Amino acid sequence: AGDNTAFLAGEVVLVQKSQLQKRIEQCQALRLENNTLQTQLTDETAKLEEECRAKVQEARERDQAEIQELTRRRDGIERATDAKAAESERIMLAMSTAHTTAAEQLTNLYKRKVQHEQDLYSSLSNERTRLLERISEAKQEAEA
Repeated sequence: AGDNTAFLAGEVVLVQKSQLQKRIEQCQALRLENNTLQTQLTDETAKLEEECRAKVQEARERDQAEIQELTRRRDGIERATDAKAAESERIMLAMSTAHTTAAEQLTNLYKRKVQHEQDLYSSLSNERTRLLERISEAKQEAEA
């Protein structure tokens, strides 16, 4: 019976050693799996960070292209506005010059017309005076 107890005690120890060995192997397997997962996590993190950087860079490039296009369009609009303003200014100046010229021409025409009317009045006045003198002379001759 004593041998049997010793044997059972040895068996228990052996069972515990095999369980311990099994647990050690499980721990090693878990550590290996943990290391593998950590490596995958690190790799995946690096990959995602790189993708993120690439997407941010791509977005920046698109934004820069859009900014350049909008700047180009704004500059074109400014040039067109400046050209229209210059053209409007030129037209206004031309109209002002034409108006001034027309006003001067009308003023000169009016002055010539007034002078002509004065000359005509003077001529008719002289003719009237001459005719009145002739009438007076004719009356004096008729009375005499």
